[in-house]
Parts: sequence; C-alpha cells; structure tokens
Amino acid sequence: MIYAVIPTGNRPNEYRTVINWCNLNQVKSITIATSEQAAKYSDGITIKDNSLNISKWWDLGLEYAYKQKDVEIVLILNDDVVLPHNWLHKIKEAIDSGASGASGQRQYDRSNTKIAGYAFALNPIDNILPDKNLVWYFTDDAVQNACNKKNGFKVISGLSVANLYARSSESIFAEQIEKDRGYYWENYS
Repeated sequence: MIYAVIPTGNRPNEYRTVINWCNLNQVKSITIATSEQAAKYSDGITIKDNSLNISKWWDLGLEYAYKQKDVEIVLILNDDVVLPHNWLHKIKEAIDSGASGASGQRQYDRSNTKIAGYAFALNPIDNILPDKNLVWYFTDDAVQNACNKKNGFKVISGLSVANLYARSSESIFAEQIEKDRGYYWENYS
C-alpha cells in the first residue's frame, strides 16, 4: 500500500484536489489536521496537531505509516500541490529500484539536484524521519541528506509538480526560517 502524509490547515479546496488524486491512484491518505477547520474537512486517517512544526507533522504521519504491515512507499504531499498523471509511476520506479527517497525537480532549482519538498516519496525500509529541530524550512533538505547516507535520493529530471503557494509563508515565518537556516548549516554542512 502507498500512503500519503498530507498536512493541512486552511486550504479545503486545494486539499480536496490532493485527496481526489490519492483516491484515483489508490493511495491511502494520512491527514495531519493542523487546525480545527482542517479537522472538519479532513479525509482518511486523521491525526490532529496544531503545533507550528512541519517536521513534527511529517514525523507523525511517517511514524504511523511505517508501522503498517502493508506499507510499500510513503509520500509527503503539501495540500497545495497539483500532481501530474505520471508522477506516481515515475516515483514508484525510483523507490522500487532501491532509492531511499525520490521526487521530481524542485521549482526554482536550476541544478536539478534538490528534493521537491512539497511532493516526494520515502522508502519505508530505510525508516527516514525528519529532524524536528527544523521547524519550518530545510526539513526537506535534511531528509534528502539522510536518504543520501542510506541508499540515495533520486531527483527525476523532467518531472515537476506545481506547488500553488510556494514560498507564501516566507514573510510570515521569516524569523523561524532564519533560525532553521542557522541550525541546518551548523548541523548539515
């Protein structure tokens, strides 16, 4: 079974698009409802957590998924992604080949080497978990580093996912992002 961890707080329409994609592709959703509003519109398995820590949200969903006997792949999906029809097939090929993680190309990354942290997959065999000290930014980069230390992280060239509100929280969480940047460079470079 393929599971998808989807944190959501206040985007019911965008979330519904992601859930519809999951249902169409037989992906079991694990919703991390980060607000009371989200708890009301969430679908599938729902875990409530209103802390402002994306690493913790991912961790809650991953820990749940990793405990399932039928888990084959775990997806991490933002509630505002628009996934192309061939995305899961390409991601599954990369994970089935033994990679610890995989994603398409990150928006705004010309090097084509960085994780698309808003839509990626992890191989449950490697039990990769996020660093909860990273609260809002760089969690995806730390996950990619952890994957590279195991069986590698594959960025699939030519595979991109629309992230509707990319970087929309940068001004709101600027102070936390700076703290995360300092922690990341101190611990991961």
